[in-house]
Amino acid sequence: MKHELKPMAIRTLFRVQQAVGMTPTEFRAVSLFAFLLFAGMTGKRILDRPHPIDPAVYAAADAAFRARAGEVVGRAAVGNLTSYDSTVALPVLPGDSSAPAGGDTVRNARRAARASIVELNTASARELMTLPRIGPAIAGRILEHRARNGPFRFVDDLLMVRGIGEKTLEQLRPLVRVENQRAQEDSTASNR
Repeated sequence: MKHELKPMAIRTLFRVQQAVGMTPTEFRAVSLFAFLLFAGMTGKRILDRPHPIDPAVYAAADAAFRARAGEVVGRAAVGNLTSYDSTVALPVLPGDSSAPAGGDTVRNARRAARASIVELNTASARELMTLPRIGPAIAGRILEHRARNGPFRFVDDLLMVRGIGEKTLEQLRPLVRVENQRAQEDSTASNR
């Protein structure tokens, strides 16, 4: 009598469960698995359909993205937020026939960064912050040290700035210079 109050679908499921000889928990687990399998197969069929969007729309969006990414990559690689460096290659996407051959983005970005060596005695805080491991705090300490003690004589003088150790100095050495250091090195070499 209790089963007569249930809807027809539930009564049918109850009868199937009894005919198969499963407990209610086992029947629920098998039913859930069957439902998830059906939902997954349906989802896969939907995703495998061809996309209704014209490939030309994708090509236009990709071109706009590459143009904008080129500006950002060029600015970041040079460390100058007001200019664009066209020598920096854009990332190459798989299957992209318009990509230049041999365009290693990371290598080109490093090359461009090396091309813009920072002069320690004239650099602003913003220019100093383009260097690796130099944030606003350390850039401020470099400027403070320069104001208090005069210009840097050697790149190694950066070790006197709190927060710059041997490891950081080794990373900075190829990216910074001190203008009068070359003249001093030349004069000490000629005095030998």
